[in-house]
Amino acid sequence: MKSSVIVFPGSNCDRDIAVALEKMHFKNQMIWHKETKLPKSDLIVLPGGFSYGDYLRSGAIAGKSLIIEEVIKAANSGCLILGICNGFQILTETGLLKGTLLRNKNLKFINKDVHIKVLNNDTKFTNKYKHEQTLKINIAHNEGNYFTDSKHLEELKKDKLKSRSIELNSVIPFYNEISAGKPIDVLNDQIEYIDVNNFIKSDKTNCIACKVHGNSMESYGIFEDDIIILERVTNYNSNDIHAVQIDDSEITLKKIKLIKDEIEIFGDHKNFSSVRYEKDRVKILGKMINLVRKY
Repeated sequence: MKSSVIVFPGSNCDRDIAVALEKMHFKNQMIWHKETKLPKSDLIVLPGGFSYGDYLRSGAIAGKSLIIEEVIKAANSGCLILGICNGFQILTETGLLKGTLLRNKNLKFINKDVHIKVLNNDTKFTNKYKHEQTLKINIAHNEGNYFTDSKHLEELKKDKLKSRSIELNSVIPFYNEISAGKPIDVLNDQIEYIDVNNFIKSDKTNCIACKVHGNSMESYGIFEDDIIILERVTNYNSNDIHAVQIDDSEITLKKIKLIKDEIEIFGDHKNFSSVRYEKDRVKILGKMINLVRKY
């Protein structure tokens, strides 16, 4: 098997992927972006990094490099193309992948491990994985917020989804835990997706699931290790249970009440005494709309 790694000014993961390919017994070549011919390859990789310093926007200049015309020809001839991180951004700029990558929702650089589930193992990139196998993958980016138009989104949902046991529009992100005791620093990493088709009738794209940690909400029927479904909202109702963020860091699950310029958060009076915060210190992240308990 032969592979080619395209190298741009600012690429910094090209050597990493070359080593990985060689360990997988590929005969690899490094191709400079100014080349106008590609050697015959079974796989072409556009590596991660900061091509051209991310000027204009990530991948925009690299997407106009001389070698890209050959990459497009190879793709149209059936060659496998892999874009990693900045390489994925470049592929969207070339038009080989529809859509684009926007700034992260929090407008900050994110570097962390995430967990993804293999829902389709019937591709040349995933056929060595088991169906629904969970993978731990590191992400490190400023622009990882994929966006595409509604027509293409529907095409993605239909493409190969017939072979999946879980439909794309029935799953929501599942986070490891949310505190129902003392507040914790942010939500723990997303660990997988959870099928909620039987639990949610409203828009699932605006929901997340979290496992409960703590016992301060037991009088409201919420126990340790329960899975709660949250709908993202920014306002609140005193009769609802909310996920609230304190000082842009700590997150907890509580009932809340507005008292003049303060917000009081409270849970089970036996396990958690109420606490008041200045209104501008508390952000409403979502309200609880359902609960799943496994026996």
